[in-house]
Amino acid sequence: MAFSEQEKLEEFSNLCEFLNDIKIAAEIVPKGMFVPETTMVVSLPSSEEYDEDEEITFEQVHLASCYLVDLADTEDRIAKYLFCIAQIPVDLSSMNVPEILLMLNELNTKSRIGYYFLTETEDNQLKQVNYRVTIPGVEGEFFDEGVVADVLFEMGTSYEIAKEALMMANENCKNRR
Repeated sequence: MAFSEQEKLEEFSNLCEFLNDIKIAAEIVPKGMFVPETTMVVSLPSSEEYDEDEEITFEQVHLASCYLVDLADTEDRIAKYLFCIAQIPVDLSSMNVPEILLMLNELNTKSRIGYYFLTETEDNQLKQVNYRVTIPGVEGEFFDEGVVADVLFEMGTSYEIAKEALMMANENCKNRR
């Protein structure tokens, strides 16, 4: 059963209000030119701090895109799911695919929630690491805002750990070659 646009907007509005109140920046991105489905973009909590007037690059902002999963193959829902996915922008040019996959496997064994996976960019030239978390909710109720916030905090920490580990592994591979 697919979520209506109204259901998505209500769910994301409720979450955005709570998240913004606890200083986690969150915005709704309506279906349209930029995204095929209504989503919520969240700035994952980070240990890095920046001055208000400092210009921040894409690599410095830890963003996650969250969307509701449509279970189109069922008529009735007893649960619903919020997927949050983040791209981890990191240079992997000195690592081959098996080395990257071994590193991601190691990270996955240590991750408390979610998982890391490797994709290629649209031009099939660059390897890209992603991190995804699935948050279950009860059908007919809003997602538990506290649970969502806790997961986003954990996601922010896991994002930073993976980014640092991948940067170090890439540098080690570069020095070995």
